[in-house]
Amino acid sequence: MKRKIRRLAVPAFIAVLFGSALAALVCRLSPTSAAPDNYAQTVEPGGALEAKYLAKGAFRVARFESPAPNGLGRFVAYYPKVLEKGANKFPAVVFVNGAGVKASDYAAVFKRMASRGIVAIGNDDSGPLSGASTDATAAFLLTQNDDPSSVFFRRIDAGRIGLCGCSLGGAAIFRALTSQPRKDLYRCAATLSPSPSGERFSDLLRPSDVTVPILIISGTEDKNVPWTHLQETYGEIRAPKALVRKKGVDHYGILYAADGYVAAWFAWLLQDDAEASRAFVGEAPEISGNPKYQDWESSLENAAGPR
Repeated sequence: MKRKIRRLAVPAFIAVLFGSALAALVCRLSPTSAAPDNYAQTVEPGGALEAKYLAKGAFRVARFESPAPNGLGRFVAYYPKVLEKGANKFPAVVFVNGAGVKASDYAAVFKRMASRGIVAIGNDDSGPLSGASTDATAAFLLTQNDDPSSVFFRRIDAGRIGLCGCSLGGAAIFRALTSQPRKDLYRCAATLSPSPSGERFSDLLRPSDVTVPILIISGTEDKNVPWTHLQETYGEIRAPKALVRKKGVDHYGILYAADGYVAAWFAWLLQDDAEASRAFVGEAPEISGNPKYQDWESSLENAAGPR
């Protein structure tokens, strides 16, 4: 099908090519807020599976930090502490920052993910749209996995790495999945209110080139990313995909308000959790009938993972 050619303003084009400039553009909006430490107690789930995966996991959590090159500040990771002693390998999720936000601002989300048995890692780049800093974080994690002196030595399952990002970070996921050297590393992705999106940036983000299952979640009160833009982006994706909005949630709150289903998504596709899969696939996926969500669309029946 012939692609529609869209006109891109020169300042936006320059911003896309140079991530730091784009960060300045997007920061005209208020920066993505960090998740509060007690968000799991304030979020009201609308289904049993959402509630289960919103809850804290069974693993004790530890923190890792290392200097990062090229202006990225630090690499920050939270991981299941048992990783330090056991021989088991753990999946990982690379987080991509929103505008003006650092990985340390996502500590509450990282900790909760690590408690569920997944290594959560990010960096300090607040202008990540090019995908280069995401790729650098993935490369660092793989290097640590091969380093006998690292706590992560042979503890990361390199075949089970996912991507997650909110706002500008949600848009940067598309670049990491389609235009970076390690684009084939990722097994799945979850993007939360990806901004910028839609007709202005669709060609540059190249959603049609995504090849892994991807979940797009927004809020009905999101004033920054038009719903029509998300629908257009979703329509161009050819890989297994899902799109949904949570009622009453704004652009920044979606980072943690949908954490129950984001956690279930990664539990399904990175940890082979058959129960988690029922949130998204089957005759009546829980999320499709959850009264706190609306506008569910999906083509996930071909997604990898147990049923």
